[in-house]
Amino acid sequence: MIGVRAKLYPWIERGVLATGWLRADQPRQWSAYARLVFVCSGNICRSPYAEAAARRCGLAAISCGIATEKGLPADGTAITEAAQRGLDLTSHRTTRWQDVEIGTGDIVVAMQLRHALTVLPRATAHACRVIMLSSLLLPKFAPIRDPYGKPRDQFRRVFDLIDSGVLRMAQLRRLAESGTK
Repeated sequence: MIGVRAKLYPWIERGVLATGWLRADQPRQWSAYARLVFVCSGNICRSPYAEAAARRCGLAAISCGIATEKGLPADGTAITEAAQRGLDLTSHRTTRWQDVEIGTGDIVVAMQLRHALTVLPRATAHACRVIMLSSLLLPKFAPIRDPYGKPRDQFRRVFDLIDSGVLRMAQLRRLAESGTK
C-alpha cells in the first residue's frame, strides 16, 4: 500500500498545482512579500536548506517543521551537502510550525502537499499565502521528496530542486519590485 501511495502522491500534487491552487508563479503575486516561511516535516533537511539558500539570494526567510521537536540540529548529510554548496547549516536548530509567529506578507512555502494542507488553516487565518515550492519548478512541478535517511545523491537531487525554486522566487521578487507583470 505504501508503494502505491508513494507513486500516486506526486500525481496528486501535480494535479493540485495544475489547477492553479497553492501556486505563486507570477510577479504580481510577490508584490506584498515580506518573508518566506519554509515548511517541511522535521525541519532538519529541506526547509533549513531552503531558508539558507533564500537568504543567500537576499530573501528574508525562516524555516520550521510540522512534525518536529524544538531545538534539534540539521541532519548530518544535509549539513555536508549544504557545505558543498557554500551554505552553513551547523548552527541550525529546529522550530515547530506552531511556534512560528506569522503575519500578513508572509508566504508559507510548503515542500509537499501534506505540509501545505497542514499549515493552510492557520496561515489563512493570519492572511498568509501558502504555496508549494514545486509550483515554481515548471513545467512539470517536480516533487520535493524528503531525503532524510536516504543516500547523499538524494540530498543532491532535492537540494538542486530547492535551489531552482529559490532562484525562481528571487527572480519573481525582483520582477515584482520593478513593476513587471
